[in-house]
Amino acid sequence: MPNNDDFINDIDNIISNTESSMNFEVPEGCNITFIPQEEYEAKLQNKKNQSDALIEKNKKTNTMREYLQDNEFGRYFHMIYKYNQPMFEKLRKTVPKSKVKITMVRFTTLVAYISLYGKVKKSMLTEVWATENRNGINETYKFLLECGFIEETEDGFITINENIAREKIKDYIKELHKEDKSYTYTRVFCESILKLYKEIESRKRQQLSNLYAILPYINFKYNRLCKNPTETDKHKLEYLGWSDLCEICGYDKSNFHKLRKDLMKLKINGQYILMDTIRGENINVIIVNPHIYYAGDNVNELKAIIDLFDDFEIYSGK
Repeated sequence: MPNNDDFINDIDNIISNTESSMNFEVPEGCNITFIPQEEYEAKLQNKKNQSDALIEKNKKTNTMREYLQDNEFGRYFHMIYKYNQPMFEKLRKTVPKSKVKITMVRFTTLVAYISLYGKVKKSMLTEVWATENRNGINETYKFLLECGFIEETEDGFITINENIAREKIKDYIKELHKEDKSYTYTRVFCESILKLYKEIESRKRQQLSNLYAILPYINFKYNRLCKNPTETDKHKLEYLGWSDLCEICGYDKSNFHKLRKDLMKLKINGQYILMDTIRGENINVIIVNPHIYYAGDNVNELKAIIDLFDDFEIYSGK
């Protein structure tokens, strides 16, 4: 008597031959349900389409990885968040309001440093956060421990909560999507984050929190600030302006001119961090430089954004 595996392997041959399908003997203990040929072929085609899509996605991922390496984007980690939801929500609820911004900035800087250079102990945070203020270091460290963003091993090394930021993402995000499809992630480029942090005046470092706060509203494909960050058609993007950015980042809307002026001064490698253009009837289009973060998988689309920043001449407002 044939075993089940042999029998199952022969099913395709059996049901493709009408005559044999009427005269074969079903082995004892096996159950079989026939489906119409049309339905069967549709299922086969669906599986093929899924396989082709996966192959194409992997191809794009590999092409993007090679492009980033060849064009000096450097090492990156993946920041995990939810579309259209406040960034670092637990941190916001745990940390005193006046300390939220600098804690967000220092956490992201710490992740970038560990991703780039390896293990870090608390004693090294003076270097990582570029400050001699031990009270400030201890306070931030305490906040990050309390909200579960970091832990300390028995050997004294700092580890990052991988539910928030991690290097390997593929299998993890699949598991997250089983419970909530709104989870997503983006690449955050370590060298750019560290350089930006080190070069800005220490008293202005908390301004960098705005770049992280707006992440859940950044379109994954075009790096533009909008209400519909998963939209793939750029003509259908619903843009968010400076008043919206004030609300997201916790600023008084009446002070949006100051927020705009401060953020539009920021540069990395000679390029501005943000681009602000006007479209149609006074609609602001705010774009983030992809050297800071970028989620897309199409190299040509990334090149197009980079070209925009290469050519961009900003109005200084002076």
